Amino acid sequence: MVRFDQIKSNLIPLSILIIFLLVSFPIFGNPADKSDSLRFEVLLNQKMLAEDSISIDFITSVEVTSSQLILLSSANRYYLLGWGGIKTSGQVLSDSISAFAYTPDGYLLMVSRNSLCFLDSTGKLDKLHDLPNGNMAISSGENVMYLYDREKNKEKYPLYVLTKGGLFTGIFDMPDPISAVAEIHKTILFSSLNTLFAFDPKTRKLEAMAAIENQKEIISIAINPKSNTIYFASKDAIYALKEHGITLITDKFGGTLKYFNHSLMVFDADKKLLIRIVGFEK
Repeated sequence: MVRFDQIKSNLIPLSILIIFLLVSFPIFGNPADKSDSLRFEVLLNQKMLAEDSISIDFITSVEVTSSQLILLSSANRYYLLGWGGIKTSGQVLSDSISAFAYTPDGYLLMVSRNSLCFLDSTGKLDKLHDLPNGNMAISSGENVMYLYDREKNKEKYPLYVLTKGGLFTGIFDMPDPISAVAEIHKTILFSSLNTLFAFDPKTRKLEAMAAIENQKEIISIAINPKSNTIYFASKDAIYALKEHGITLITDKFGGTLKYFNHSLMVFDADKKLLIRIVGFEK
């Protein structure tokens, strides 16, 4: 088993793979862009892919690289999206992946079948840790990584943590599937069915923070670390949770959320739709 903190010696920094893109891809977004007007910017849709004759079956993960490009993936290849369009990144993967996320120190981990992997110096998948099941999801915490099983119809649904020292252990079990995980101030936020929960690892206290309609499911969580605002989404709506309660941002679309640079990105892998929401924070 490779230790979590030993990846650095074997990993190609993703920035090397994207140097060729930086000439034609301006950095998306603008750090000084703090307009008060609410805007919905379409960064990617099926029409754009069709115009470029590109057919991609995306997985649901989305990240932002250190060069402020958007990282997407199919089951066997990564793609980088900037204002200049979408381009492949690296070579075809040696096996299929179902999820990916950056570690807190900026290295890319991915789930491949029953293994947690990273890309070695040749661009091939190298196993970091065995996983209890296939098709698990992965999320970054403040100093650790969280993994959880997305399979349905099981007796229990554990949440696991992977520390930098390579320790992989279960934290708790839920009676219903866990669909998203995030962390804020050492508190673990996660969703199960239509409810957003908070779990304190020190006190072991579990608290329901918010809920949406029973027939809907919360599928993603994102956090603004400066304002402590929690954003969460179903497949067709996006919400914000602040001290005064829940605010509906939109009920026109939903998907996987990623908060970045005063904006909220929303990715629907099935519809091949990526939208950036700007000007929603007052």
